[in-house]
Amino acid sequence: MKDVSFQEEKLSEIIEEIKPLLHAHWQEIGIFDKEKHPLDPDWDLYFKAEAAGIHFFFTVRQDGKLIGYYSSILFPKHFHYRSIFASDCDLFFLAPEFRSGLIGLRMLREVENVLKRKGVNMITHTVKISFPLEPIMKRLGFEPMDIKYFKEV
Repeated sequence: MKDVSFQEEKLSEIIEEIKPLLHAHWQEIGIFDKEKHPLDPDWDLYFKAEAAGIHFFFTVRQDGKLIGYYSSILFPKHFHYRSIFASDCDLFFLAPEFRSGLIGLRMLREVENVLKRKGVNMITHTVKISFPLEPIMKRLGFEPMDIKYFKEV
């Protein structure tokens, strides 16, 4: 059996390693016209958020090779509820060849444990309608909260 590890890492330290997985992620679930809106992350913005302590980045590795990641923005003070320290998932991905087992579920459980230790008391996920994750979210105790609409103008 291969060794699978789960850990918090700094995006700035593994940026080149993450790019191929991020591209595969975008190819799979990117909802915008890929020619009109090519994948073009603002890495400097991510690095500023990381330096400010409000970007959380978590990885999954098999025998040292990156196979998945989880990224969220931390809100130590919620705009409406000061009692809430929120983590809003920016994106998460597990390479398709690793999805048939429990690695994805384990990743999300580990993320939750690490975020709890940081003081987070609310985690939100935006899930693509075209890529439903309701069974996994419910199994982890998440409840549907909002529906998000978008319109290009």
